[in-house]
Amino acid sequence: MTPGEGFGRAHPEVNVVVIAGTGATGLEDCLAALPAALDGIGQCALAVVGDTSDASIASTVARLASTAQLIESGHQLGKAAALEAAVSELPPSAPVLFVRADVRLGPGSVVALLEALGRSGVGLAVPKVVDETGSLRRMIRQAPDRRHARRGRGGSRVRREKRILQDPAAYEWERPVEGFSGEVVLVSRNCLDAIRKGGRPFLHPADDPDLANRARRAGFLTWFTPASTVVAATRGPQGKPEPGWVCFSSVDWWYHNRAHSDIQLMRRIAADRQVLFINSIGMRMPLPGRSTQSGRRILRKVKSVLRFVQRPLPDTPGFHVATPVIIPFYGSPRIRALNARLVGAQVRAMARRIGIDLDDAVLMVTVPTAWEVVRDLPRRSLVMNRSDLHSAFEETDQHVIRRLEGQLLEHADAVIYAAHSLMDDELAQTGDRAVFLDHGVDLQHFGGDAGPEPADLAVIPRPRIGFFGGLDDYVVDLDLLERVARELPEASLVLIGDATCSMASLESRSNVHWLGFRPYEQIPAYGAGFDVALMPWLRNDWIQSSNPIKLKEYLAIGLPVVSTDFPEVHHYADSVAIAADAAEYVTLVRAALAGDGVGSVASRRARVAGASWDKRSLELLAIGEEVIH
Repeated sequence: MTPGEGFGRAHPEVNVVVIAGTGATGLEDCLAALPAALDGIGQCALAVVGDTSDASIASTVARLASTAQLIESGHQLGKAAALEAAVSELPPSAPVLFVRADVRLGPGSVVALLEALGRSGVGLAVPKVVDETGSLRRMIRQAPDRRHARRGRGGSRVRREKRILQDPAAYEWERPVEGFSGEVVLVSRNCLDAIRKGGRPFLHPADDPDLANRARRAGFLTWFTPASTVVAATRGPQGKPEPGWVCFSSVDWWYHNRAHSDIQLMRRIAADRQVLFINSIGMRMPLPGRSTQSGRRILRKVKSVLRFVQRPLPDTPGFHVATPVIIPFYGSPRIRALNARLVGAQVRAMARRIGIDLDDAVLMVTVPTAWEVVRDLPRRSLVMNRSDLHSAFEETDQHVIRRLEGQLLEHADAVIYAAHSLMDDELAQTGDRAVFLDHGVDLQHFGGDAGPEPADLAVIPRPRIGFFGGLDDYVVDLDLLERVARELPEASLVLIGDATCSMASLESRSNVHWLGFRPYEQIPAYGAGFDVALMPWLRNDWIQSSNPIKLKEYLAIGLPVVSTDFPEVHHYADSVAIAADAAEYVTLVRAALAGDGVGSVASRRARVAGASWDKRSLELLAIGEEVIH
C-alpha cells in the first residue's frame, strides 16, 4: 500500500484512531508508517483526532490519508469527547487501534496485536516500545507490594499506582500484564463497549493509567505482545514540556571532581531538559579532631552557598547549579526536620524560578540526607542513585545514614546501581526496582587527542607511575603508594588531585611528585603522560561496594592499570592487573613498567568503547521518566 491508500470504509478488520493533539509534529511520520504496519490487514477505517483549526494537521491528513475522518479536539471538544466522536464515526464491529502521533508502528505490528486479541479473554493488546536509538522503553506495570507503599505526613498512606518493571528480560516474552504505560493499544470492540458502559469516558492509556484496571473489572485481560514493536519519538507529548530533573548530588559542582556520575549524567540530560543540580547537603558537620581539614571544608561550602543559583555551562543553558542553606547537624531529629522544611522550600522556589514543574519532575537522590527533603516534595518519580555505600563512611553518624539509606531503598520508584555486589546485597529490599546502570566515561575527552604534555609533567623523569583523582585517606591507600615509591625508586610516582589528608610522608620521597589539583579539562593530558596507572584502594566497605569511574578513564586513554582487589574490578580482569596484597601490587606495577601489563592500548580502549556517558544518560532518562508512581 502506498500512503493514503487502503483506508476505506468497506469490511474493515481494524479501526485506527491517530491522536494528533495540537500541531502536526510527528503526524507525518506516523501516517507514513501505517501502510507497512497494516501489512496483512484488510481495509481499515482511519480517524485522526486533532485541532482542525491547525492547517498543518489538515494538509498532512489530506496528503497521506485522504479518506480519514478528521475529528476536532480543540476547545469545543475535550480529548475524551473527541475520542468518543472518533469511535462513533468508525464501523462498530472491528477492534480499535489507538495510536499517539509521536510514534511509528513497525512493519506487520498490527497483525501481531490482532493475533494477541484473538486469545481467550484478552481485551487489550499492547506492543513493545523502543525509542529512536533502539533502546527499550520500560512500560509494563505491576502492583507494588505493601513494603513499598509510601507514607505522607503523620504516617498517612499515600495511594500508589502500579510500578514500572525495570528488568529488560521482562520485555522479551508475551503474557498477560497488570498494566502498562504506552502510546499504542489495540482494544477489542467488546472490551471497549464494556469500559464505556460505566459512564466514565474512554481515554488513551497515556492519559488514563487505570485503563487496564477498568478492563480487568469488566472481565478482560491485557496482553503484552513483544512481536509487535513501535518506535516512540524522544520528544515529549505534543504541547507538553519535557519533565524537569532535580538531582540531590553527593558532590559539589564548585570544588569536587567533575568526572562524578551525578555531574556527567545531569550535564547530558540538561541538553534536552531543565535540570536543577543541588550540590551536596552533606552527611556530617566537619569538626576539628574528627574530620580532616575541617576549616577548609567549611569555608569552601560557605563559598558554594554564596553562589546561589547559576548556569555554569554557556553551551548547556538547561543546567542549573545551586547550594541550599542548611544547618549541618544531622544527628538531631529536630534539626533534620527543620532542614527538610528549609531545603524543601528553597528547592521549590528554585524550581519555579527555572521553570521546573515539580509535579512532573524526576527527583534523583544520591546523598541519603536528602531523603527527608524529597519525602514530601511533589514528583513524577523518585530515583535513588546507589553509587556508593554512604553508611560505610566513618566520619558520619553511621546509624543515622543507614536509616536514611533504608528509607530511600524502601520508597524509591527505581534504585540504580553501578556495583553488582551492592545491588545483590540489597536485592531483598529493592526487588524489581533495582536496575544496574554501569558508570560511563567521557570517550571524547579521555579517548581523543590529549594534546601537548603539560610543562610540569614534562620535567618529571620517566618511567612514570600515575594516579589522578581525589587523594582521600578513607579511599586511597597512602601506605601502599609509599611502598610503591620506596620499592621502585627508578620510577617517578606522579599524583594529581586535591588531598584531604597530610601528604608530608609521601612528599618526603624524592621520586614522588604531587602536583595538586588540576582542572578536569586538563586531566587527559596528564594521564596520557603516565606509563602505568594506579588504583590503590583501601580494603574497606566503601570500596567493596563501589565502581570507580577512574578505571574506565584509564582504559579509555589506553593505559596499563594495576588495581587492588575489590568485587567490581573483576568484571575487567581481561584489561586490569588485580593484586591480592601489597607485595603483589608492587610486582604487578613492575611488570607493567616492563611492558607486561594486561591487554594492549587498543584492547583497553575497545573494552570501554560502548560505555559513553551519552548512552548512560539515555538509559537513565528511560528509567526515571517511565517509572509511574
